Amino acid sequence: LFRSETTDYALVAPRYGTNQELIDLTHSLRKQGIRTVLDGVFNHTSTDFKAFADLRQNGPASAYKDWYFVKSWPIRVEENPNYEAWAGFRSMPKVNLKHPAARDYMLKVVQDWQEQADIAGWRLDVANEVEMDFWRAFRKAVKKQNEDRWILGEVWTDASPWLEGDQWDSAMNYQFRDAVVQYVANGRTTSTEFWGSLMRVHFGYGPAVSRNMLNLLSSHDTPRFVTLCEGDAKLALLGAGLQFTWIGAPSIYYGEEIGMEGGRDPDNRRGMVWNNATNENPFLQEYRALATLRRLSPALQSGEPSLIEANDADRTLVFRRGTENQGVTVVVNRSTVDRNVAIPAAGASRAYIDLLSNRVVSVEEDTLSINMPPLSLAVLAEDSAAMRQVRSHVHRARAGEVSLP
Repeated sequence: LFRSETTDYALVAPRYGTNQELIDLTHSLRKQGIRTVLDGVFNHTSTDFKAFADLRQNGPASAYKDWYFVKSWPIRVEENPNYEAWAGFRSMPKVNLKHPAARDYMLKVVQDWQEQADIAGWRLDVANEVEMDFWRAFRKAVKKQNEDRWILGEVWTDASPWLEGDQWDSAMNYQFRDAVVQYVANGRTTSTEFWGSLMRVHFGYGPAVSRNMLNLLSSHDTPRFVTLCEGDAKLALLGAGLQFTWIGAPSIYYGEEIGMEGGRDPDNRRGMVWNNATNENPFLQEYRALATLRRLSPALQSGEPSLIEANDADRTLVFRRGTENQGVTVVVNRSTVDRNVAIPAAGASRAYIDLLSNRVVSVEEDTLSINMPPLSLAVLAEDSAAMRQVRSHVHRARAGEVSLP
């Protein structure tokens, strides 16, 4: 919208379009059931932003002299900058959001865009580097007219200090990503260690917050997950399967759903390869199936996780996601060979179905046994007409048909 080096918070960057086009887009998307979250950069501006430009011209006589952290006068930009800047990049001077005028300006930016466009929330860039008092005021401004607006902060470590109900609603869950990368892409952790990593994050935040965490595998700041898997489609889709079956909100970085690769920035920011978004693309097929299954499964949306078995020797993992009314069992084979996984039957049903395939698994002596191909994931549910209907929708979605009830 404004880009990381913002020159005008009231104007969409011309390379992206016009203000009216953005406003129209948000309303059009809303009609199609898609909500718009803006990416807000409040920690820093560009050196061409009006406040900093005035500061460069007028020095300590500028009305904006307290908007930034200037160490001496006159301001130097080209060589040896004498002001605080994000990560030391001279083109992004850091804003003093403790200063009332700077704080009020940024809050007005938020209110103005919320009044003009259909905004469902904000993703906050380098949010851990901004004063907490600003985020408290920000939350009040965002929630004033609509309590349901979502506030998502960028932080790479534990976000607990910001998730106590007075600042953000959610955070980018890089801890989830790290766990999946180590277990799936790199194969460096055991099933027990992987489960432990997931549960430490889950219990650290608590169930209510965990349900709102943004679970990602890739972002504009990391190598793409497919590349970390060295192009192995089975590994990459196993990671996606865990992303869609774990508690929290799956976040798909553009192109992941078609298998795009990319190393470190800027390689991970290649243009979208639209020609690969075909019904024949196995990545797109599986992402459609996973997204449909999650949308139709209350257990996967909000069910609590519980461990059934972590087998480190076989590199398999079995866990349950359950609500009062529904439960599913997720079976993972991280090994590179077939594994037969035996699971205690939780209910009275004598048969289970895999919601991601055509398999039916019978129960014998209170145990269900399923053969898992290498690098695969299954989602098992007690066989019933309702679950068969869910599976039918999943299969149709995989084929490119829209079939949500």
